[in-house]
Amino acid sequence: MVRIGSMPRPLLTWGTVLFWRATVVGSSRSTPRLPLRIYDIGSVPLYVIETPSHRYILTDTRLYVLCQDQLEALVDVFDEGKLIVGETGFGLLQPKQFQWFTPTGRLLGHVRTRDPIRRTYSGPAGLVVETRTHRGIISGAPSWW
Repeated sequence: MVRIGSMPRPLLTWGTVLFWRATVVGSSRSTPRLPLRIYDIGSVPLYVIETPSHRYILTDTRLYVLCQDQLEALVDVFDEGKLIVGETGFGLLQPKQFQWFTPTGRLLGHVRTRDPIRRTYSGPAGLVVETRTHRGIISGAPSWW
């Protein structure tokens, strides 16, 4: 059984993201627990998603793509973006736009609509983006989720 302890309170701002080393419950070692990494991003993260190769931190205005200790990409986010992470990339869904990227944060393509996007999925013919009144099929988009 693995337990992650509570974060210490002093000297931390709301924009600080900490990654803790897990300690095994019942361990006889009582060493002070220090964070593995500290990222001060200046605002509260909405999502923190880790894959085997990358870490994604989404705030109200930016998406930080990290590989090990280095920042690989910084993507500007507008209008309440939602992050969709797949095996070979990630997507950024906003009310009237969908963008897809490589795992390192390089933009591969995007779709903009006049009406809000209701759903998006990968179909046999390609990427499908639906609004209330229209459906678009984008061939050539990578199938990564």
